[in-house]
Amino acid sequence: MATAVSMNSSDPRSGNGIEQFTVGVEEEFVLVDPATGRPSLTSTAVAAAASGIEVQLELSKCQLETSTPVCTTIPALRDELGRARLLAAQAAARAESRLLALGVPLWLPPTRSLTETPRYRRMAEWFGELTEQVICGCHVHVCVPDREVAVQVSNHLRPWLPTLLALTANSPITGGSDTGYASWRHLQWSRGGRPGAPPGIEGGRQILEAVEMKTG
Repeated sequence: MATAVSMNSSDPRSGNGIEQFTVGVEEEFVLVDPATGRPSLTSTAVAAAASGIEVQLELSKCQLETSTPVCTTIPALRDELGRARLLAAQAAARAESRLLALGVPLWLPPTRSLTETPRYRRMAEWFGELTEQVICGCHVHVCVPDREVAVQVSNHLRPWLPTLLALTANSPITGGSDTGYASWRHLQWSRGGRPGAPPGIEGGRQILEAVEMKTG
């Protein structure tokens, strides 16, 4: 996803008035029992054991998210991703669980494994059984100069999304069975009603209308 941020010559991320793009990544992981491979509801313990990285709790207690700092080069981002994964895996081991990078868990977690926070309780009230699903993703946040550029980036990416989906499909198995789909994560995520690319739009003003259509 692209995050639009206005930048100018006074911005510390800019040099001599030249805009500099930055990037950061959030990764969501499944926590599993090291002996059985089944989801382990240990996210709170893993987060408490984590040190030196930023972690967040996710919708299910068997999920954990890491976030890199804002990076200005791809090599720096790669190093930060490797560091985050290593430290998160070590924290999981200290909490007697294992960290897996999966679109969906191979086995379904126990029912009612919702993380008890006000935000997730509200989601459960709004979306009911949809909040029982466990979906993990890798979110790439790219800083762009302004909303107009964000619109153009979105328009450019839209035709490539099916190809990207095919290249990144990684979740054919759930509940211990082959679903018959290369990306079961995509099908589960699509049930929410709001996922998907925005429509093609011509300028920054229309993006507000598109957002209102998606969220309203």
